[in-house]
Amino acid sequence: MNTRPSITNDFDNAFPRAVKLRVEERLLKPGVRGGPDAPGSAYQHHAQLASDGERLYASFSEGDRDEDQCGQRMMLMTCDDDEGLNWSSPRPIVDRQPGRFGYSIVTGEGVHVAPDGSLTAYAGHYDRGYEDQLMYYAAGGNGNLGDAGFVSYSDTHTRIMRSDDRGGAWREVGRIDGFVPNLGPCPTASGRLILPGNVAFPYTDDPTGRAGWEWAGLPRLPRGTRDDPEGFILAARRRGDPRDYCEASFFQTDDGVIHMMLRTNVQRLAVTRSEDYGATWSEPLLTDYTDCNARHHFGRLPDGRFFGLSTPRPDSPRTPLVLAVSEDGERFDRHFIIGDAPNRLARVPGVHKYGRYGYPQMIVHRGHAYVIYSINKEDIALARFEMDALS
Repeated sequence: MNTRPSITNDFDNAFPRAVKLRVEERLLKPGVRGGPDAPGSAYQHHAQLASDGERLYASFSEGDRDEDQCGQRMMLMTCDDDEGLNWSSPRPIVDRQPGRFGYSIVTGEGVHVAPDGSLTAYAGHYDRGYEDQLMYYAAGGNGNLGDAGFVSYSDTHTRIMRSDDRGGAWREVGRIDGFVPNLGPCPTASGRLILPGNVAFPYTDDPTGRAGWEWAGLPRLPRGTRDDPEGFILAARRRGDPRDYCEASFFQTDDGVIHMMLRTNVQRLAVTRSEDYGATWSEPLLTDYTDCNARHHFGRLPDGRFFGLSTPRPDSPRTPLVLAVSEDGERFDRHFIIGDAPNRLARVPGVHKYGRYGYPQMIVHRGHAYVIYSINKEDIALARFEMDALS
């Protein structure tokens, strides 16, 4: 594997010169407290956008109150107007699912538009009884993995769903066992699709994204490794890593190298690289790209430049939201501020509910950039700006 200079966003030097964009922000779906006879939606997160050239699709996870609470489901909203203003009411792609003792946990992980216009959705799934989950939170979450009495996840898989009527009806057409992705599938220059996970990155040459998924990921992963919100921490400990790696997103440079950027627990992103179209990956290295321990989104703009969308200020409550742009895929030194509102408390307090701009993701649709994110993991919001503003 060839070495390359460290990837950096040059935060200390470049951010003071950042350009604040003129952005239209709107609340796409407010979180609401549930009643005695209906589940609530006071937890909403993991939002992602897709476009078929005419219709916008927004998918996200929805739960009663807490992060990854039993009964969580995957939802979809659609929009057909040119301005991204008028959205449908949310409806489930995968509704509440039965589990061992009650409901299991479903996580929305994006929608992919197939070449024929049909849709493929990815719903992560794992199970744990609600009493077990209360034990998990009381014990401090994943930091207590391996402690006596800790209750492990079970039945980890990704449900692959298909819709032939632009999101109206869905049916399951496949599964990927032992895996919950971070983002929906992203195409490489060859057309191969990669599902960025935490430590695993399955790939397929099926353009619909429904079949042919081959397992790939960080080297030295123990046999049978699960990649889910618990498994990636176990994987790091078994690999002997000095830090955790999770929530991957990639870009590909013109030399064919795929750069998979990884969240860590040290407020800088790491990178693992593939020179064989995603079949094998290098040992991850820490970069000089700053971060506040949150999910990010990397890719290429229509003009060929590279972008990193993230909340890069260390120790921040996930604000400001910044689009960093690079000419060469190494120095992301042009910074554009999409939003810099201060953080606020959630209206309905819950476990792990914080962050002004949570888990952002961006697409370009009809000449505009659309960025979706959660606010305090409670509301789903959408920002829109002109692509010309990035010139």
